[in-house]
Amino acid sequence: MYTLLQKLTKMMVDRKKIPALEELQAFPFTEPESITFENGCTFSQFKFDSKDYLYFHLIFFAGRIHSRHKLVAELSIEGILSGNESKSAAKISSELEFYGCFIESEAMDEYAVIKVHVLRKYADQVLTNLNDCIRRVSYPDDEFKNICLRKKSQLQVLLQRGDILTNRALRNHMFGDEHPFGRLALPEDYSLNLKPHCQEFWKEKLSAGPQHIILGGPGEDDLTKLIETLWGKGPRLLNHNPLTFDIHSSQENRVHINLNSTVQSSIKLGMFLPAFSHSDFDMIRMSNLLLSGSFGSRLMQALREDKGYTYGVYASHYIRQGMSWLDISLETDIQYVEPAIHEINEVLQRLHSEPADAEELFILRNNYVGNMMRKGDGIIGLVSMYTTSIVQNLPLNDFVRFSSFSKTVDGNQIAEISKKYFNLENCKIITCH
Repeated sequence: MYTLLQKLTKMMVDRKKIPALEELQAFPFTEPESITFENGCTFSQFKFDSKDYLYFHLIFFAGRIHSRHKLVAELSIEGILSGNESKSAAKISSELEFYGCFIESEAMDEYAVIKVHVLRKYADQVLTNLNDCIRRVSYPDDEFKNICLRKKSQLQVLLQRGDILTNRALRNHMFGDEHPFGRLALPEDYSLNLKPHCQEFWKEKLSAGPQHIILGGPGEDDLTKLIETLWGKGPRLLNHNPLTFDIHSSQENRVHINLNSTVQSSIKLGMFLPAFSHSDFDMIRMSNLLLSGSFGSRLMQALREDKGYTYGVYASHYIRQGMSWLDISLETDIQYVEPAIHEINEVLQRLHSEPADAEELFILRNNYVGNMMRKGDGIIGLVSMYTTSIVQNLPLNDFVRFSSFSKTVDGNQIAEISKKYFNLENCKIITCH
């Protein structure tokens, strides 16, 4: 008995000791098989062993950046299933529901996407019906009104949340009222006569079909032929370049929003950073990972672990064509608003003066690779990652290149680049309580 206990004790994991970390040597992600049809539409496919389930992204270059009017991109793509001259929204919904599929659509800053979850045996019928909706949608008055009322109600609920208010205010003060990244939709905007703008937007940006289709699922020639028949033939698709907008940042660097009946404050800090093409960009990404790349990052360690101001603080690096920006966000008790902002400044200053050592950089790289592997785990994650890479005009495996780059960087280099870009004076600060 004693010998057995000894053996069991040796096999037990010592919970006080951090497990050894090993760097991943090989990455399982590969570029999908792609084909460009005669009209310019590109079809990319990740082939999985699954015989039943298919996941599609239909990508249109029809985002907010492609419209002069707020809400038009969102309502145009979300109204795709609203009906046409021969089918009502109820009829379309009934037909799609019969096949057990799930379809969702949304407009982002730089593109719009229709996401389709469907079983392989019903894919032909679902895609054919969806193509009919895309080609012939008429935005019937009653259904369009219902969409506007639903979106209005959703916005009214969201506008009671501090994190939503600070995010909207930060974008508005960074980009200005006229820029699509900064213009704010209000509940009353849904009462405007938006239907003619949506019809025009659909005709110009959506009616010809998607510019790129991504599929995760089993590879079959007959499915490729169907997609080519639906969206690969006809007049050549136009290259919808983003419209040009000037950025008019506000002169105010500190803004407070009053929100009654709340016991905690939402805080947002934002600063502009160089575009992806800039020579400093990879080093800036390293700085941001050090700042907020994991649960043990410097922001989290200072504001959560050491000070106890918040459950979580995050720095997100947003990348768009020709620009990028940093967004630091947290929620805290009202009494800790000023101390929290002061501590964020202290962390930024330590980013300048306290270079990361080899161990901190090793953990940073491992966390980054782990996060990317998690994001690309499975059909949905991989297709979503590839959608982002298409819009940002990057190869899917760019993170592999960046991971290799990170091994060549030392803490002093990160500190120098942080001095150049990561400063509280460059920030817009929004608080809400």
